[in-house]
Amino acid sequence: MRNSTRTTGGFTLVETMIIVGLIGLLAAIALPAYRKARGEAQAQICVENLNKIDQAKEMWALEKGKSRGEPVAISDLVGPAAFFRHLPQCPARGIYDFTTVGTPPECSQGSTLNHKW
Repeated sequence: MRNSTRTTGGFTLVETMIIVGLIGLLAAIALPAYRKARGEAQAQICVENLNKIDQAKEMWALEKGKSRGEPVAISDLVGPAAFFRHLPQCPARGIYDFTTVGTPPECSQGSTLNHKW
């Protein structure tokens, strides 16, 4: 008669539940930090886009002889022969407002340029 012992290499239910709990705990810690970092990156990209728009707007005003306070249309800066081929897109899906010559552009998501005139 053969006596065979059988060993299994799997995890028990308790061990599996502990691992799932630890993964859930790590996710609960990591997700808020990820969201915060993502929001900060989006805000930084938005401000960089606003800076590009402001520079293009001021260069357009110099080329066209526009003075401070005159309105700027999107079509003035976007087009095949203009400063942008495509309008920069806000990563938070905001809408850029070009405002007027001499004033910084704004984003509907709250990003602005801090100019010291």
